Amino acid sequence: ADSASTVARMRLSLETGNPIPLEALEHAESLASTERGNPTGADLLSAAIQLYARSGAFERSFAALERLDSWIPQHRHSEPEHQALRDVIWAAIGQNGDDPELMRAVLSREDWRSPNLALQTRQTLARRLLDLGLGRQVLELLSGADDTASTELLARAYVDQNQPERAMNLVSDLETVAARRTRARAFATLGHPEAAAQEFDAISEPQEARRNAISARDWDRVQQAPDVADIPYDVGQIGQIMRFAPGHLETVLQSIPDGAASQQPVSSNAPGEDVATRLDTPEPQVGAPL
Repeated sequence: ADSASTVARMRLSLETGNPIPLEALEHAESLASTERGNPTGADLLSAAIQLYARSGAFERSFAALERLDSWIPQHRHSEPEHQALRDVIWAAIGQNGDDPELMRAVLSREDWRSPNLALQTRQTLARRLLDLGLGRQVLELLSGADDTASTELLARAYVDQNQPERAMNLVSDLETVAARRTRARAFATLGHPEAAAQEFDAISEPQEARRNAISARDWDRVQQAPDVADIPYDVGQIGQIMRFAPGHLETVLQSIPDGAASQQPVSSNAPGEDVATRLDTPEPQVGAPL
């Protein structure tokens, strides 16, 4: 096929979403090299870059972008059309690339940090990076962005970077689900589990709400949890444990055999013996004087 018909076919594929075999894209690249001195060559290579990205051939897409980059005079490198192609690739990686592909691209390149990427593309990448625990990179990626979605992502990144105070400053006035979830995590990190439980309750995340209520020893909230019927033990029998430091409750629950908690009380104290006395009294050592 000649260059004009190949360009037409590739543009049609971009419009309709119908795939083109990689062999056809490689042929288009070859044609583009023969036409590099006129607009047809750039059109062929631009279409190939987009179709490579859409098909998941991200490394080929970047290689073709660099070829096109070498054809364009230095003063034209920041043209919107060229930046848009870079954006297409990174958006495709953020939306469709698996974790290894995303990490390989981020580690091997620097242009993902470009402020010229569309805000939506940077937000897509930020969500993926946060899921991978890369909060510091998200702070770089969204630096200067102040819309609600970016603020929520930046606050998540600050919590991940153990800076809950900065996260709280960002989302203190937001009432979206994402903002309240981040606020709850920040409260928990700051040592305010009761406030964290309230936030998790407000966004209908009962497991997290109950976990923080346990840490806060908020027995009423634990007992009133929406899914309290799913707990495989009688919560009424272990209420006394709630007055101890966080961790005792979960330790006791793990020691209760399935189905045994509802038949017998957790405590094995002698009549009149206080639970706190048992926990604070060391076991006698063999050979030690009584």
